[in-house]
Amino acid sequence: MSLNGRVESPDSSEVSRWIKRVEMGEFSSIFTGYWGLIDTSGYQTQYFDRKVITFKLTTCSQHPAGALDAASSRVLMTPPTTLRRRERGQSTLVGFVLLIGMIVVAASATLYFGTAMMSDLRGEIQGQDAEQTMREIDSRLNEVAFSDNLEHTLAFDPDEGQSVRIANNAEMVIKLDGGPGCTPFVIPMGSLHYESDGHSTVTYQGGGIWRGTPSGNEMISPPDMEYKDGTLTFPSVNVNGSAGGQVETLRATKNLEYSRERSREYSQLMANCSNASQMTVTVESRYADVWGEYLESEVSTNSTYDLDNADPDDDSVTVTISEGVDFGVGGNESEISVSENATVSTTVLGTEVSSQTPTWWGGMRKHWAPVTMGVVTDDGQMRPWPDGPYDPGDPVTAEQNLNDRETQLSEWTHEFEVEAGATVSLRATQWSCADYDYAGADEYDGTTWYHYNCDDLGSVNLRTDASAGENPENVRVLKNGDEMPVIETRYRQRNAEEVLGPLLNETGHLQLEDNQAVFLFEITDPDATWESAKDDIGDPNYNDAIVLLEIEDQEGKEVAGGFEIRLTTNEVIIETTNE
Repeated sequence: MSLNGRVESPDSSEVSRWIKRVEMGEFSSIFTGYWGLIDTSGYQTQYFDRKVITFKLTTCSQHPAGALDAASSRVLMTPPTTLRRRERGQSTLVGFVLLIGMIVVAASATLYFGTAMMSDLRGEIQGQDAEQTMREIDSRLNEVAFSDNLEHTLAFDPDEGQSVRIANNAEMVIKLDGGPGCTPFVIPMGSLHYESDGHSTVTYQGGGIWRGTPSGNEMISPPDMEYKDGTLTFPSVNVNGSAGGQVETLRATKNLEYSRERSREYSQLMANCSNASQMTVTVESRYADVWGEYLESEVSTNSTYDLDNADPDDDSVTVTISEGVDFGVGGNESEISVSENATVSTTVLGTEVSSQTPTWWGGMRKHWAPVTMGVVTDDGQMRPWPDGPYDPGDPVTAEQNLNDRETQLSEWTHEFEVEAGATVSLRATQWSCADYDYAGADEYDGTTWYHYNCDDLGSVNLRTDASAGENPENVRVLKNGDEMPVIETRYRQRNAEEVLGPLLNETGHLQLEDNQAVFLFEITDPDATWESAKDDIGDPNYNDAIVLLEIEDQEGKEVAGGFEIRLTTNEVIIETTNE
């Protein structure tokens, strides 16, 4: 006897599960009291909107057919009910697993971030404790260094993780340009480093307190330094000793003999310096960057300064303090920038642009090429020479020519004012000439020379204007101490050495004031470079026009009698105690 069964479902995966149930004889529990064999060889699947499986059930012959009919109805009703119950059971299990996973992830994230926050908070608290400890140490060290109490006990937090270290790897060097006998002042700045659980280092150095962290350095308390009206006062403290490690107390004792001897030495050094017009202060320290910021704040309000702190990783910073206004050379060494409000004076010292040709009767013709010049600032262009000012919007005429037989030896000066941060450059132009006029003759080396001046300008042959990017290589700016090489010339021209005259010393170096600079122009060779000028006679020779520039501070910050340094050094020895 047989029984045909049918299972329908829109999900093919459910049909597949029923195939396995039929094959495995799972229906034996449905037919209570009956046993049969399952024949699945004839099932088939139809693909419409639903998936269908049919199967046939064969039983032993002794079982009544009525029971099979009853069983048949149970089989046909069983699939959908069983599938829904199983789906509900699986959904509940999956939801429970997901909930447990979410709880585990949330707990792990809370533990991770909470641990990090607690670590940061603990580090911040320890850093504050270390800072407070070093403020108390600062007070005790100053008492030992500057009072009659020559010994004191230094107390530290006994917590695990702190350590103390003394290092002698920092110093300050102060230089004055006060004559050949004026030697540098070298100030040792031994340091007391206090480290707390590796989070930060708080250091007593040079009388100030400094902090170093992975994110950078900062000043907690400034040293006792003062700069005013050219005088630098610095009562420094030098820490020395070999104590280190985890400690609770240390003993600080003043080295009275060393302190007195070093202070007398500084006084003798200052006696050998006179009328210094410039002071440089260099600090070598792991806190060089913040030392530079502190020095800048000390000198910026009452002096002209230049801070060289371009590479804080170099552990070195230098501040230069000068009389009057400070300026820098920029733009490929073809212009200057002024640091504050100033009065600028420009003086044309001479021009030398000419050509020569022989005459058929044995003389020489010398044609003086026209040259005009102007001043360029952030506010625009000025044409002051020779008898201006001339309107920059008007055409340039021969009246403004500075280079003829009579005028090329003359000097012209023009003054003007600029604001802080201004850039100043000079503009020089060499022109062709539409009409030369005879200007007289003279004798030179047994030959008669016939001179011709330009009476009518032609077109521009060559112009150099660093502010506009026109031939910046054709102008060179030199300051005090720069070398002026000997560059030979032709056509009876003066070289730059001859034009500069007393502004050069016997070694060929410029001897200018600190507020002066010299502009040298080459306006005949468009491919000129300063290096190539030294290689051969003739152009380029940077003698075509030479200008002296001088800058005066409008607020009058000149230092009467020169700079002065008042230094004292107090050395404190730090040792372990018997406690």
